[in-house]
Amino acid sequence: MFENCFKLKVLMLLILILLISCNKKSEINKNYTIQLQVGNNNYEIPLSTIPIKQKKTTRIWKKVKTELAFTLGGLKDTLLYSPTIVKTDNKGNIYILDPPAFSVKKFNKKGIYLESFGKKGRGPGEFISPFRFDVTLDGKVAVLDVSQNKCTFFINGRYFSINIKYNPFEICFLSTSEFAILQVINALDHSPIMKYDYLKKDITEYANILLTKKLKDLNLGALPFLQGEILNNNGDLIYIPKYLNFFSIYSKDGKTIKAYKTIDQTDLPYVKKKSFRVTRFKLPGKFISSLSASVVKNFLIIISNKGMKINKVCVADFYSNNTGEYKFSIKIPFIKKFGKIYFSEDRIFFNQPDGSIVVLNYEIES
Repeated sequence: MFENCFKLKVLMLLILILLISCNKKSEINKNYTIQLQVGNNNYEIPLSTIPIKQKKTTRIWKKVKTELAFTLGGLKDTLLYSPTIVKTDNKGNIYILDPPAFSVKKFNKKGIYLESFGKKGRGPGEFISPFRFDVTLDGKVAVLDVSQNKCTFFINGRYFSINIKYNPFEICFLSTSEFAILQVINALDHSPIMKYDYLKKDITEYANILLTKKLKDLNLGALPFLQGEILNNNGDLIYIPKYLNFFSIYSKDGKTIKAYKTIDQTDLPYVKKKSFRVTRFKLPGKFISSLSASVVKNFLIIISNKGMKINKVCVADFYSNNTGEYKFSIKIPFIKKFGKIYFSEDRIFFNQPDGSIVVLNYEIES
């Protein structure tokens, strides 16, 4: 009888521990749930992974030396009309997306114009709405045309296009023939991140950042809080949401390796939409965590919205692109008004309101 009583107590203790554990897990998951209001209905959209908090809670500042290399475009220069995004290759060549010119323009390391990719139209090598692009280290170019749902490649003097679903908003090369896209239009039925192989004609869905099983067959339309950037991380992929204050690292086969909080403490957004059909891609600025991001050597560099507001100057936070650990931050006093910022190994590129691209040389003090 004593033995049975002891077993019963042990069993009850195990059940109690399990219940406490489940409650804690439930509380933690609730902290990583997006609150969405559509009309009069409220929904909770849970994240599929819990981001790891950074060990450091305050920024470690490093000094940076900057000098102006040159400026491309501007009001008195018709070479660039309204540049948006900058990329570079392993030779230091500069590629700039110029949507009003329906092309990507290439410059050498000294800022001398070399050639353009694309023109206006609906035919091969032509665009209606070039929105995003990427460049491989050896100079292959891929351009997203969202209006035509296609991606056009410029490789070794030739070009070709493939059809893309779901009007993606971001693209990045992962290898010579593989590239990933980020879509937010149908993010519950299909993962926001997909990998295409244009040689094998394969499509691979990455692990969904959202816990879609909890939402059953509900279709909420476009989910603007999933906006962000996807970057090549030595063949893996890093996803940096604009609003969610963390970043996720994926393996080559599309599985989530880990997710990490940024050093800033920014609340998850509360999204309001009038109807399922309304596509609203602008959320309140207080929820913005990442203004832009780059991967350079061993670092993921995130331009912090909260850091900029507090310090009244551009703040770039450096994280290990392998471990996700925060390392240090720099202030760039030269940059006050800017759009997208892109880092290469020795340069910083950012666009100005006058339509120019400013190129800075930089060196971080050890």
